[in-house]
Amino acid sequence: MAQKLVQINFHYTISEQQLQAGTEEALALIQQAPGLIWKIWIYNDQDKIAGGIYLFEDEDAASAYVNGPVVAGLKNSPVFSNFDVRLFDIMREQSQATYAYLGGSFPL
Repeated sequence: MAQKLVQINFHYTISEQQLQAGTEEALALIQQAPGLIWKIWIYNDQDKIAGGIYLFEDEDAASAYVNGPVVAGLKNSPVFSNFDVRLFDIMREQSQATYAYLGGSFPL
């Protein structure tokens, strides 16, 4: 199966410091997600939008994550709202030509 990209965005009502501190709780769960290759954590404190870009080994792993306990926990939190969860296919050749890293741990 082909790799799958997941994009999750949501609004938050807490401070940037509270948002960053809250990631510690989710970190271990996300690190253990089956099929996860990497995640980039994103936020825009001015617009109060956060989320992540994830690369999974395949669609089954991506779907399991999206429908699993981590995302459900986010959706059940009173400080998060307006969820946008999308799965994407990857244009591999074009992505690699523009320096995308599509395997292993992400070299920042």
